[in-house]
Amino acid sequence: MASWGILKLVENGDLDLDAPVSTYLTRWQLPESEWDRDRVTVRRLLSHTAGLSLHGYPGFWPGEPLPTVEESLSGATNGVGAVYVAHKPGSRYQYSGGGFTLAQLIVEEISGLAFAEYMETAVLGPLGMNSSSYVWDADIDRIAATPYGFGGEPVDDPPRFTAMAAAGLATSLDDFTRFALASMARLGGEHGTSGVLRTESLALMQTPVAPADNYGLGHEYGVTGGVTLVGHTGGNRGWTAVLSVAPETGDGLVVMTNGSKGGRVHGWIRSWWLQRVTHIDRDR
Repeated sequence: MASWGILKLVENGDLDLDAPVSTYLTRWQLPESEWDRDRVTVRRLLSHTAGLSLHGYPGFWPGEPLPTVEESLSGATNGVGAVYVAHKPGSRYQYSGGGFTLAQLIVEEISGLAFAEYMETAVLGPLGMNSSSYVWDADIDRIAATPYGFGGEPVDDPPRFTAMAAAGLATSLDDFTRFALASMARLGGEHGTSGVLRTESLALMQTPVAPADNYGLGHEYGVTGGVTLVGHTGGNRGWTAVLSVAPETGDGLVVMTNGSKGGRVHGWIRSWWLQRVTHIDRDR
């Protein structure tokens, strides 16, 4: 979802995917390392090929003060470390939620808005995702399903996140389905995406970025039975979700669970869905 907001800035001419990220940063910069920071670009952030550290975030308990984005990038992450150039940029695929937090800061620097406000204006609102937000407030807390942990215990106070682009989206099944349709350019508007992005931008996001062969700009990529599949999985404590679409055929799968073990549900459902989409015998 965050990659949609960033590609909107690209379409508007406000951001160059291949410019060094330092071009857009005034509030924080990547620390010095043995690798050239100027090889860290937005294209590499979104494709997890920038060589950055920090895979994912545990979040913070409600009532704890959330760090600023800059503090988070510098290591205030509840134990998972800071964001820095750990490997040569462009040399490998290595998932980095920290890279998306840096992209979140770039969005704020360019737009002059808080990330959640920008995404509401540029993406969520135009797509009609009116039950979605990057800010967990009292309204969301009131209507959210009860999440359950790995032991089946209810998670009474789900974690909150400074790293909104990487981990902070709250959405509903209806809204998530709208996003799936938009990801296949099958949701109204001049370009099939309610006017948010051009179809060329969608195609770009859904194309692998070397040296990754299974990841585009914010989108996982794969080919099964000759059918191209794109989407993403995700999870925080008590929640799991998967989005998988086949843009060429118009097939899509959305699964959301309010349990940390939801991956077992995803796997079973997705295997049957793939059989239908690809016509591959599941038992072969």
